[in-house]
Amino acid sequence: MPVTMDSRKRAALAVGAGLTAAVLAGCGSTATDGDRAATASTTTITTTAECDRDRDMTAAVRSAIAETPAPSGMTWQPNGSPVPEPCRTLDYSTTTVQMATVSSPEAILLFHNGEFVGLASKCLLPLRNVQHDGDNTVVATYRFAREGESNAGASGTATLRYTWDGDRVVTDGSFPAEISYIQGCGGAAAPTGSTPSSTITEVAPADFATPGAAGYYRWKYGTGKECAASPAGIWCSVTFPPGTPDVRNDVFTGPPNSIHLTAAGTRATITEGGPPGAQTLPVNSRITIDGLSCTAVTDGIDCDGPDGGFTFIDGTLTRRGTELAPTPS
Repeated sequence: MPVTMDSRKRAALAVGAGLTAAVLAGCGSTATDGDRAATASTTTITTTAECDRDRDMTAAVRSAIAETPAPSGMTWQPNGSPVPEPCRTLDYSTTTVQMATVSSPEAILLFHNGEFVGLASKCLLPLRNVQHDGDNTVVATYRFAREGESNAGASGTATLRYTWDGDRVVTDGSFPAEISYIQGCGGAAAPTGSTPSSTITEVAPADFATPGAAGYYRWKYGTGKECAASPAGIWCSVTFPPGTPDVRNDVFTGPPNSIHLTAAGTRATITEGGPPGAQTLPVNSRITIDGLSCTAVTDGIDCDGPDGGFTFIDGTLTRRGTELAPTPS
């Protein structure tokens, strides 16, 4: 039976449901003045106001969260824990994103005499522990994945001390060089679980071609997830956070279930499931089609184009570069 254009398209755009997305934001230890998400080591916000022992610190935490930018596509929880004391020289609260998992980003909000003075760090890694050391110091131990580890099984740690020195917060300690590739931590951005480019194997697109549909390709990655390519770009199955607005394609309207990569950036969209039979793209292998590439990494995929890209690793979706507006519902 001849293969129609519609059936070729369906065969090419094979996608399925992914895991719940949680964005692992990039980490850094510096920021520009005035950025409320700047690290404590560069915070220049000062306060001379005496503390108000009756201040509603739950409301103060909510206000601090509201003015703190969340990772792309995510939303902070409406409240944090613990509730800081209004008259402690340096106190803290923590918050994470909605529908968080063990690998989701967390933020430490610092308070001086009840006033919010910024985040401890832009490095929004999961936290192993946060505690006081006297009245003016907060000690945080962050958790991160070492090479080859999943985010859920991360064993790496970094401990930093944040101290109020009289007019600002200063930081003692730093994040290790092994995570310096994370966006904002110094060096080029790369996903957790990725490997140096010298160890990546380029594969022949022809090995992943869709039979009977010239210019169309399919491959599996991770556990049961798929990507597909056509002359119009690359699609990969992912899961967007709850509350993401519905989108529309040429047939369906509803929550997006995949991300579309083009030379201009990435777009949330809807695609149909396709027939079984796609080959698996091995970890540390890269496929490049018409200037767009996808690399299989541990527990996920990293795709890149001239003006944007994304990773979907261990259920965490992170977009970078240009985010194109989806077709509204």
